[in-house]
Parts: sequence; structure tokens; C-alpha cells
Amino acid sequence: MATTKKRVLGRNLDRAFRFRHSLSPETDRGCALMAAAHLDDRLLTLLRGYFTNDAQLSNELLDQSRPLGSFSARIDMACALGLISAGTRKELHIVRKIRNEFGHKSEPLLFTSPGISDRCRALRLHNFAPHGSPRQIFTRSVMGILAAIDAVQLQVRHRRVSKDWVITEKMRRDFSARWQRIADALGVSQALRKRGQPQA
Repeated sequence: MATTKKRVLGRNLDRAFRFRHSLSPETDRGCALMAAAHLDDRLLTLLRGYFTNDAQLSNELLDQSRPLGSFSARIDMACALGLISAGTRKELHIVRKIRNEFGHKSEPLLFTSPGISDRCRALRLHNFAPHGSPRQIFTRSVMGILAAIDAVQLQVRHRRVSKDWVITEKMRRDFSARWQRIADALGVSQALRKRGQPQA
């Protein structure tokens, strides 16, 4: 188990470094869109790993236009399930709003643009290196969020599917016997006793 976790951790670190390297040549718009898409994908993987091992049901919840098909819904669900902290949830929503600024406006935008720079400076997961440009703060925070998600991913296991509750013949007999004792003690009429009997 320890060896497996080390291998997964190694893969996660390698993926994280390659992802961070891929952001460097991007424009500010490309950086924001890529970062948000990558975090959304990591949340998707996290939720799939936590849900029961039923791919069809997971798809019905997580695919586009489904209840958990949006970045926002996945952020909130991951927090509601205790997979991410309230602080990480807040950071992710800031990243999502920055993504939306870049994605929904056609005019040229930069991380230094009014509004976007303010959102970047509201991020807190860059505190190990608190100084820098809005873009630097953004990318550091994204990497901090990614590290938090990947750390949880190492511990996540599929939930067990609850078993259907089936009434056995023994349970039916036991219930009938108990009902008879209660009816005798209370002096319940035969007609009412039949109503209380479990139906075959």
C-alpha cells in the first residue's frame, strides 16, 4: 500500500510540474482558462473516486448539463462531502470567477486588468510567497489548490453501495408473532389484527 501511494504521489507531482510548465508560455487568458479547466478535471476525478463504483450513475451526475456538470457545482459538492476545506472552496470559486472574466468577455484582458487583479489578490494559498504580480499570485494559488486536491485523492476510496432491505420469511413470522402478543395485551379485535398483519 505504501509503495502504491508513493507511485501515485510521484505521478501526481510529475503531472503537476508538467501542468505548471505548460502555463508559462500561455497568454493571460489562456493561463486562466487552462488552470480552471485543469482544476475542474481534478475535482471530477476526485468525485468519481469518492462515489460508488458505478460509472453510469457517476456519468448521470457529473456529465455536462447534469446536476454536477459545472465547475461551480463540483466545487460545492466536494466541500459538502468534506473532500476539500471551506478555504479551498473559496479559492476555487475565485479561480472560477477569474476564468469567467476571461472567458465571457471579448475585449483584451490581462491579470492586471481592474477587477481581475483584485480577485487575484483575494487568493490566499500563495502566502508562502506573498509578493508578486497578479498572474504570479494566481498561478501559485492554483498550484496550492492542486496540491490540496491531490493530497485528498491519495486517501479517497469508492463508497460502498447500500444493500436493499429484503423482508425474509423469518422476519415476517417474527413480526406476526410480536403483533399477536401486542394485540393480545391490548385486547385488539380480530378485524384489526388482520389489518396489522404483513401482507404476503
